[in-house]
Amino acid sequence: LLMEQQQEEEEEEEGEADDDRQGGILKNIDWGSLFVSLAIVIVAIGLGLCASFKISSHRFNRFANRMGSLSGVLLILLSALLTSLSGEGDAKLWAQPWSFYLGVSLPCLVGLVVSTGLAVAARLKKPEVVSVGVECCYQNVGICTSAVITIFRDPVERGQALCV
Repeated sequence: LLMEQQQEEEEEEEGEADDDRQGGILKNIDWGSLFVSLAIVIVAIGLGLCASFKISSHRFNRFANRMGSLSGVLLILLSALLTSLSGEGDAKLWAQPWSFYLGVSLPCLVGLVVSTGLAVAARLKKPEVVSVGVECCYQNVGICTSAVITIFRDPVERGQALCV
């Protein structure tokens, strides 16, 4: 968001920005939808922790893990679908330059290496090390993807944000 805000400010200085975007990206965000989606995520995490604590059943844990994995895969597919249907070439995931892919993936890869290294240094068990890596790399991306889907109404802007 901040990079897009800076780009818009540069375009405004050059006099090339559209009239409807001159207010900046922060003014175009539907803050209510953003907070509702974040509240849903926080409540879901809280309920999951409570259920895990109260229900000590291997069958329930397997079911919950499968549902979580299915939800993650469906979110990835939904993101791919929304970027494909955005209608503009700049918003399509596969139409980006190589520097885009490097810039988007590098923080995730560094986070994975650092979080896994810290988990190993803390002498966590192997399943816990994997959990720490997943939490640091994918869970936060999933939360952001959910938020992007709700706060951007314009399909092109949503597609561009989902690419990141």
